[in-house]
Amino acid sequence: MKYKKLGRTGLFVSEICLGTKHAYDVVDAIRPIAERHGVSVARAALAWLLHQKSVMSVIVGAKTPEQLADNIAAAELTLSEDDLAALDKATALAPEYPRWMVDRFNSGRVPQPRVATK
Repeated sequence: MKYKKLGRTGLFVSEICLGTKHAYDVVDAIRPIAERHGVSVARAALAWLLHQKSVMSVIVGAKTPEQLADNIAAAELTLSEDDLAALDKATALAPEYPRWMVDRFNSGRVPQPRVATK
């Protein structure tokens, strides 16, 4: 899988999984949170990943001992509920086909159909 570096953020993104524009929008959401906590964008991003229930581990991409120390320090960063909510909103993906189509067709039905569970 090909990864693209997002400017000088220290973050990489798969263009297959997340479009470049969406990736930059995510970085734009992470940056103020990182600044508020006085940490790097990469540390805030890793901390957000570590807060996700479905994430068992993260892969760090440190080139220098300083970057490695910064990446490891993400485990000690506690994000607020507001931080997590903002990043969850910024990272949300658009519904994939056919889910969006089913939702559109079902929106006018009476009675409303049951909501599918994952």
